[in-house]
Amino acid sequence: MGLRPMEGTFPHGIDILTTADYFAVGNRSNCFLVISVFIAGFPEYTQPMIDHLVTMKISHWDGVIRELAARALHNLAQQAPEFSATQVFPRLLSMTLSPDLHMRHGSILACAEVAYALYKLAAQENRPVTDHLDEQAVQGLKQIHQQLYDRQLYRGLGGQLMRQAVCVLIEKLSLSKMPFRGDTVIDGWQWLINDTLRHLHLISSHSRQQM
Repeated sequence: MGLRPMEGTFPHGIDILTTADYFAVGNRSNCFLVISVFIAGFPEYTQPMIDHLVTMKISHWDGVIRELAARALHNLAQQAPEFSATQVFPRLLSMTLSPDLHMRHGSILACAEVAYALYKLAAQENRPVTDHLDEQAVQGLKQIHQQLYDRQLYRGLGGQLMRQAVCVLIEKLSLSKMPFRGDTVIDGWQWLINDTLRHLHLISSHSRQQM
């Protein structure tokens, strides 16, 4: 009786309830990385799921939620590559300079993860990541480090989070074979890595491990 309204109100309600059982939902990582992909596999839920992650979870006060949301966007970008590249990515880039520290941190992680997801899709067909990300998106990614540096956001309150996020960004963009060879952005990244290593003893253990 209780399930029939769910089935009538929500498309695929029974399938979703069966999969997202109590034990699965009780595991936070499972919710973000497994169940979200299952639910987003139904076309009615793909874009709303991505929108929810960008709007509500990328700027969450809990850093673990922000990290899981970014990884979930990685998974979902592979189900909706065009939407992720043309609609989601510009939103994420605009959020990387937010005055809100949590939003800034989460959006940089998400940019890294979505870019890497789109690269993997392109690589399956022996195409470059720039087949998915236009020049404006590529330039936006390249400018993140310098914009943070110019605003002195690697220093003071929140500096650890910015360093950790950009270290992840450097890793994912390098794996994505972004067309940055010989660009001055590489010097900026190298400065950040060297400076962070010099001050690693001052950084919290969680951030240190991720860096």
